[in-house]
Amino acid sequence: MTVIALQAEKLFNKALAACNGNNAKSARKIALKLTKIDQDNFSSWQLMAAIHGKLGEIPLAEKAFVKAASLAPTTQQRTQVYEQLDKFLMENQLPDKAATYFAKIQLLAPGRADISYYLAESHRLSRQYQLALVEYDKAITISGVKPEILTRKADCLRKMGKTHEAIKCLTQISIIKPIHVDMIVALINCYIDIDAYGEAERLLQEAIDIDPSNAHLHYELALLYRCFGELNKAASCFEKTLSLAPDAATVYYNYSRIKQFDADDPIIEKMQHCLAKLPANEETNSQLKEKTELLFALGKIAEDCQQYETAFGYWQKANVLKRRTFEYKIGNDRKRVAAITQIFNTKLVNELQLDTSEEPTPIFILGMPRAGSTLCEQILSSHAEIHGMGELTLLPELFGKLENSIGLPFPRVMTRVDKRQLHALRDNYMAFVLAKTDLHYFTDKLPGNLWLVGLARILFPRALIIHARRDPIDTGFSCYKHLFSGAQKFAYDLAEIRQYIQLCQELMTFWHELLPDAIYDLKYEDLVANPQGTIKSMLSFCDLPWQQDCLHFWRTRRAVKSSSAAQIRQPIYAGAVGFWRHYEEQLQELTELI
Repeated sequence: MTVIALQAEKLFNKALAACNGNNAKSARKIALKLTKIDQDNFSSWQLMAAIHGKLGEIPLAEKAFVKAASLAPTTQQRTQVYEQLDKFLMENQLPDKAATYFAKIQLLAPGRADISYYLAESHRLSRQYQLALVEYDKAITISGVKPEILTRKADCLRKMGKTHEAIKCLTQISIIKPIHVDMIVALINCYIDIDAYGEAERLLQEAIDIDPSNAHLHYELALLYRCFGELNKAASCFEKTLSLAPDAATVYYNYSRIKQFDADDPIIEKMQHCLAKLPANEETNSQLKEKTELLFALGKIAEDCQQYETAFGYWQKANVLKRRTFEYKIGNDRKRVAAITQIFNTKLVNELQLDTSEEPTPIFILGMPRAGSTLCEQILSSHAEIHGMGELTLLPELFGKLENSIGLPFPRVMTRVDKRQLHALRDNYMAFVLAKTDLHYFTDKLPGNLWLVGLARILFPRALIIHARRDPIDTGFSCYKHLFSGAQKFAYDLAEIRQYIQLCQELMTFWHELLPDAIYDLKYEDLVANPQGTIKSMLSFCDLPWQQDCLHFWRTRRAVKSSSAAQIRQPIYAGAVGFWRHYEEQLQELTELI
């Protein structure tokens, strides 16, 4: 063995020991020396990839994996390296990158059903649904019909707006395995999409009859009842779930959202017991999530009992924990607002705006979360000419693909996009909508679309835009005491909430100036003070006649999945206006918003 080979072996063993000993930074220094003196050693680059991965250095890890694959002595080893890389990329939520290497494995090891399945999964998670369907079908051809493949395939079909095809796909599973929980959940979501409440309830009841001790099935039935406003039934099912799974933090959280609690309710002690069993620090991600959910739920229950100081204490702890789980810089949103106001102008809108379409007219309902957008949609969906589509993520998803294809982020991408690309985007959007409704109007209720107001009017010149507004302190505090299912990263720190609200106010002022008469401000306080007059005014903006059902919106039977599902099942009440004053001392950070 040469002197260089001996030195390389010594460095390799030293780097490996440091890596195994959880000293990745030291391992990286040693491995860098190793790859300099032995640049073409397969095992050295494999180790370097593992070290970069431990340090969270994703681009460097990917490069090291690729280098290792290029040096692999055999096809089998090259395949194994790509599999390791794919696992790493999927764990780090980079499915689009993973798809590239799964495709390489297919070339190296053709005919593997698992690789077709994983490639399909990477396409599905990248929202490349058509590509995913091709790979799922390949996996089925190779390995036969399997429940997990059909479930994922149905998910793609549903997200493409092909709900009835998704249902056909899922019903094949019941022949193979009658009680398959993932299939049942997926099928329920399809039934909810088409408002087939009875079918969804029947499916779950039949499954529970076969497997009555399955807590997950009772939980899904609770969520179904909540979605359609059957709150008493939902509460009973949550209670049954907790009797079967007494430590289920997520169930406690969702149960707390739909019921008014008293101070002597035994559930409080049960939740505190669950909280006490979790470690005080050094939690796993799962334990951290459970602790956060329990704290948010206990805060809500304490508020029900008018124990405001106790409630705020719970929420404060919950928000600190949640804020630890992600990175967020308000400065990035500030830069985005500045770029929007610089790039969007009348000339740009006029040059890019598409011709008026004869297709259904979208009503975009947007604004700050917790500002009344769900209530607004429920009112409008009670009108015979409007189909309520719920929180569509379709516009930002489709536009995200366009950003990636052009290679520029929003809003700079607007300086490079052309009408052909915008037409394709609109066609894809409307294909999804037309598969679900034949009414003249439909709602797209996604609060975050406030960033895309200019784009919405470029794509849909007749689009109606309703800006849901509420007292900013009530809005900000409502965000603070709420655990969002989506990525509302600004919402877990009072200073960041205040700054975000100020940015949104600045942005909406700009959109109003750029697009006069295109935006209707629906003020929650006006709706509370004068429901009929405010609803008439909103319908007039939409050029729609008055209908009494809009005033009695809580009677409208439709699926509502947002966190406000319980609140919209009752008439408008004034109790939420100015509610923040119970916490005036704790909310000094937000009082600048007055």
